[in-house]
Amino acid sequence: MTNTVSTEDTQTQRTTRQIGVKSILSVFTVLIVAFIDLPTTLIISCSLIPTYIAYYVDRRPQKYIAICVGCFNALALMIILLTFWTTGSNITNAIKTLTNPTNWVTLLGCSAVGWVIVSVVPVLTKAYLRITYDLTIKSLSKSKDKLAQYWTVPLDDRPSDS
Repeated sequence: MTNTVSTEDTQTQRTTRQIGVKSILSVFTVLIVAFIDLPTTLIISCSLIPTYIAYYVDRRPQKYIAICVGCFNALALMIILLTFWTTGSNITNAIKTLTNPTNWVTLLGCSAVGWVIVSVVPVLTKAYLRITYDLTIKSLSKSKDKLAQYWTVPLDDRPSDS
């Protein structure tokens, strides 16, 4: 029994160390990127707020909501970043970009499309599957009726196989 406990403790320590190393590397990478191009990092971190919220709200381990909302949010972010990079990558333009209401409407609108897809697709899938199952049940019921008719016919009236 002591071997089991020590093995579980060792696995917990490994998992904790792995998470710690991954977190440290992630923070280090973000800091390096922020140091290299602070205005772009500022726009990206502020623009991904809807994705952060979707990640926090989604309780499933696969994070489907965060992925869907994040993809549409990234789409809007790329449009805004391309405009930002063509006008010049400095702090002044970054603040102008972040305070532009049109950019926020674009970001939040694309994120809303992701939320709509997350909300509507399960309902449509359920309706499609319900219709498919109903048609299958009707088809099987007809086949069952034909078999019942065939097997209730007297032996003399059955068609021969040859």
